Amino acid sequence: MPEFAAYISKIKCKLDRNLSIKDIAVQKEIYNILIKSIPNGWNPLVSKRLVDFGVNSNLMHDSFAYYCLQLKGIQPHLRMSFIKTLTNGWHTSSRMHEAICLPCIFGCNALPDNCLASSSTTPLSNSIRDETAHYVSCPILAGLLTQAFGIENLLTLHQLAFGNDKDDHTGVLACATSYHVYHSLKFGNLPIIQKAIETGKFGLVRACAFSSARAFMSDFGILSKGTQMGPEWGPQGT
Repeated sequence: MPEFAAYISKIKCKLDRNLSIKDIAVQKEIYNILIKSIPNGWNPLVSKRLVDFGVNSNLMHDSFAYYCLQLKGIQPHLRMSFIKTLTNGWHTSSRMHEAICLPCIFGCNALPDNCLASSSTTPLSNSIRDETAHYVSCPILAGLLTQAFGIENLLTLHQLAFGNDKDDHTGVLACATSYHVYHSLKFGNLPIIQKAIETGKFGLVRACAFSSARAFMSDFGILSKGTQMGPEWGPQGT
């Protein structure tokens, strides 16, 4: 690594001449040199996950540059929740290989087949499993978010992943809210989910999900129409 060797030689010269290196940000410089030499695995990872989810877009092939611009100014927790959604980072029972793999916790298996959102790994004729690939197109979760965000139409997979342009944060905020809703239900209200699965009645689960979404939106200043309050968060609400 020529850049690293050159930098070390520079530091050594200073030490040999008994000069101080306190004015040099050694850790920062070494980090910058090393990080440039590490292959960026973001684009192939995100492209693979989005293909698994059913997304097809030219933006996938250089999504790192796109998201560097789109996520700038978004609060770190929201940003990370969005990234975990893109990269299949939800703690679903299927992903975590739990002893019991749950069905869709919002009750998709109780819907007619023509209402169900297909999963990349589970045909519609089988039980819709507890997995991120389903939840990014789950009609029940999408409907709850549409109502919570006050938007007229369900977001497409492309809109969830990329928005309508780099200044549109609706998809980012919807994914972040979905991430929170799912995990607050699974880890905070699992008995309610289990009872709903046993009885086939998911009204309480869906009511909890909607309340969780609205509370999350309030906590993080997410307004209706998918906008966000404050210049430090992202676009101003209207």
